[in-house]
Amino acid sequence: RYQPILHLDLDSNPDSVEKFCNDLIKLIQENEKTTRKDASTVRVQSLGPQAIDIACNLYWDTASGTEEKELKQNFLLDVMRMAKSLELHFFEPRLRRQE
Repeated sequence: RYQPILHLDLDSNPDSVEKFCNDLIKLIQENEKTTRKDASTVRVQSLGPQAIDIACNLYWDTASGTEEKELKQNFLLDVMRMAKSLELHFFEPRLRRQE
C-alpha cells in the first residue's frame, strides 16, 4: 500500500486539479502491478492554509523492496509530468510568489 499526499499550489485551476486527479487514478488502474483497483483513490483531501492536498491510496503487487522503490519512482515521475502538462505547481513553502 502506498499513500502519498501531494501538495498543489492554492492558485491552481480547479478544473486542472480535477483532471489531474482523474488522470492519476486512470494511470494507477492501468498499471499491471496495481491490485485492489476498486480501493485505489486520488482525491482532494483538503484545502489548507497553504496548499491543496491531494491524497492518493494505491496498492501494488510487489515482493521486493527494489521493485517497490522503482514503482514509487515511476509513479512520482508520472505525477510530475502530469502536473507540468496541466500547468499545476507543487506547493513550495520556501518560495512565496510576488503579487
